[in-house]
Amino acid sequence: MLTLLFAAQAAPIAGGFVGAHLAGPNHELYRPADHEHAPLGASLLVGGRLGYIVADHLLLEVEGGLGPAVQAGGLITGFRAHGGLLGPEMAKVVPGLLAGGGTLGIASPTLGNDTDLAFHVGPMATYALTDTLSLRADVRYMVSGRVGLGGFAGHTEALVGLQFQQRAALPDLDGDTIPDAVDACPHDAELRNGYADEDGCPDDLSTVRIKVKNAEGDLMSNVAVQMNGEYMGNTNRDGRLTLPDLMPGSKVQLLPVFEGLEAEPLELMLEEGDNRVDLELGWAPGTLVITAKNLGGTPIPAEVWLNGPTEEHWSLDAQGSSERVFPVGHYRVMLASEGYDAIIKLVSLPETTGPRQRVDAILRPQRIQLRDDAIVTLDPVLFTRGSFELADASLGLIEAVAAVLVNHPEIKLVEVAGHASAEGTNISNQELSQKRVDEVKRMLVARGVDASRLTAKGYGETQPRADNTTTEGRRRNRRVEFHVLEVQKAPE
Repeated sequence: MLTLLFAAQAAPIAGGFVGAHLAGPNHELYRPADHEHAPLGASLLVGGRLGYIVADHLLLEVEGGLGPAVQAGGLITGFRAHGGLLGPEMAKVVPGLLAGGGTLGIASPTLGNDTDLAFHVGPMATYALTDTLSLRADVRYMVSGRVGLGGFAGHTEALVGLQFQQRAALPDLDGDTIPDAVDACPHDAELRNGYADEDGCPDDLSTVRIKVKNAEGDLMSNVAVQMNGEYMGNTNRDGRLTLPDLMPGSKVQLLPVFEGLEAEPLELMLEEGDNRVDLELGWAPGTLVITAKNLGGTPIPAEVWLNGPTEEHWSLDAQGSSERVFPVGHYRVMLASEGYDAIIKLVSLPETTGPRQRVDAILRPQRIQLRDDAIVTLDPVLFTRGSFELADASLGLIEAVAAVLVNHPEIKLVEVAGHASAEGTNISNQELSQKRVDEVKRMLVARGVDASRLTAKGYGETQPRADNTTTEGRRRNRRVEFHVLEVQKAPE
């Protein structure tokens, strides 16, 4: 091991340095009786130091130095003592922090002869060149008397030099050739089992601590775990499994196995001690969960029609729920139950594993009436004020209209008619009403209604249903209607 600045036994140190001292502009280093105050500026310092390591991390040291005062002329001198706290060696570097005090003097034709008390603090570091020789650097902030009305003048010093340390015999209680000062386990010998480990502790074997979660982040119990294809055990009720006594440096492949779920193998390079990993199980591609409730949150065992890469019809269970696996792709899901509006939802089932895709439907009491000449919505179709963006509250209404059209293929043509109040200009009202019905048509087509069965026309303010001079009248005039224009007659 290279030289450390701390040891279990005390050891003397000695060294020399060169550096620079930069005096503050308000220094009091002058003889006021026969000299005037003047800037001192920068000075060169050359000196030496003696010290002792008295504890593992404690340094006591005295030093002295002198050098030419470049700007003021003459010599600047400094003698001081300090204590230091030293850190552990890291890549041959030992950091430290010093604090202390002493004297700062000047002998100058410009400033006269004067000596002041001075105190300093600052970081230091050594870099080990050999077992007994180190490169050392110090940076210090120093304060001394200030010219004028009280206070302190600040100075800066930067020093660099060489340091010699007389090595004491370093104790090694466990006999593993690693000194106790740097032995993390001084009473337990290093095993020297072939691993790059110089910390002085017996090398730990690897332990793998596994947590298994599903794609929603829930811990999963009773999941089988394979390592390199070999069964290693099942997770406990907390979703955890511990695999002890594995060989460090080995590369392993971990795979959780659970019926109905899938996962990608995880490759892991084992390190000594604990290796913590999270394994994730995703639902198989195409897993679809469907639920149906009413506005009060009561489950509804609704009927389901699925249309897409495959077509199926079934009913939800008594809890208003169903979970099935289908081919990947895009689907239209229609849910219906007696006394409620049927609705249509769109869902895509991706090819990758992961969270289950969900359709969580809220069925509302019937708001749609099918008449011979119209599909009547008991609630108005609402938009964001001044735009053609459909309000969230009306999305279910459009889904219900789409369900009516899908369930009644005999309706061959429906006009989506848009009307506006008399607020604004005739042109702007007509344009807005047209954009709104175009958006409604687009949403119906997206939910499986053939575009050839729909026409969209904005009438603007030309067909009012109520008095445009009142707030209530204008509200009633802003509306979307669904007119049945053509129905295929049943064969006689």
